Amino acid sequence: IFGGFRKTHEMLYYFHLGSASDARTAEIVTAFQDPLIAQASPRHYVSSGALGATASEDRKKYPDYERLIDAQIDPAAGDSRSSLIVSNIDRRNVYGIEFFGDTDQESDTWTWTTRQMSNLEQDGSWAMLLAFARKGDLRFFDIATSMARHSYDIDINHATSGMDYDRKYEGANRKHGTYNIDNGAELTHVWLQGLLTYYYFTGDPLALEGARRIADNVAYRINSNRDAARNEERVPGWAIKALVQFYDATHAQKYLDAAIAMNNKVLASQHPARGYFDSEKPGVNPWMCGVLVEALYELWDITGRRDNTLRASIINFAGWLKNDAWGAAHNAFPSG
Repeated sequence: IFGGFRKTHEMLYYFHLGSASDARTAEIVTAFQDPLIAQASPRHYVSSGALGATASEDRKKYPDYERLIDAQIDPAAGDSRSSLIVSNIDRRNVYGIEFFGDTDQESDTWTWTTRQMSNLEQDGSWAMLLAFARKGDLRFFDIATSMARHSYDIDINHATSGMDYDRKYEGANRKHGTYNIDNGAELTHVWLQGLLTYYYFTGDPLALEGARRIADNVAYRINSNRDAARNEERVPGWAIKALVQFYDATHAQKYLDAAIAMNNKVLASQHPARGYFDSEKPGVNPWMCGVLVEALYELWDITGRRDNTLRASIINFAGWLKNDAWGAAHNAFPSG
């Protein structure tokens, strides 16, 4: 375990009289290892609004999408490349104190000294919890549990010290890289929705603590102009999303203030006529644009939907995606 990591363990000490069978030790251990879960129906989770604007499972309308999600836990539901979670864990041997709960980057050239870990890029625990809520399959919840615990133990920098100390790394998400140490902690790779959602489902205080450390790190970087202006739409997108979501969980004003500060920088960079952000790089990564627009919407929504300037900015940007970014000749957005 490298510096800044931690590892949480749960242990059961069961003292009893008589034989193991008389004391029902097998039942006790099973209950400890696989505890009962109070589970509501998918309809309840989706209709509650607690998970945001979430669509119910619909195999008739979206058969390919639903099959792809099913394949994450059941390789028989899709081809070998679409089984990205369960088959990845087994095929790439993603086990052990440091790796369990993570996924491998699927490189065929890795060795034990160059292994590339995903660090749950794009928030794996959130994806699995959303699938659990929509489908009701506890296998998604089990994977989300291992992911959330890996995230709050390994994928957050819990300590920096010595000559290499830098405040901007305290509580930072670790970026994907060799093992888990090439963290390159940047606002290009920061998310906490999975940790918060796991906390909502379980009450696990370590998940809330992990989310708080990430939110504090993002707020610090914005307020001190540390890594807050990288030339990619996802930077303000992920930052605003993290802050808005943690504000929603805690109602601590400092997180909303930092999100608004970042939003002001975004709006100042928007082309007044065409709508894209950052005139030096007019949106060659539409998926990054999606992260940013979703973040702006979440900020507009949580502040009461009264900010007409922010609303106009979102609409203007959507117009640029539709009218300028879309490549009609190829029926696709440009990749990047």
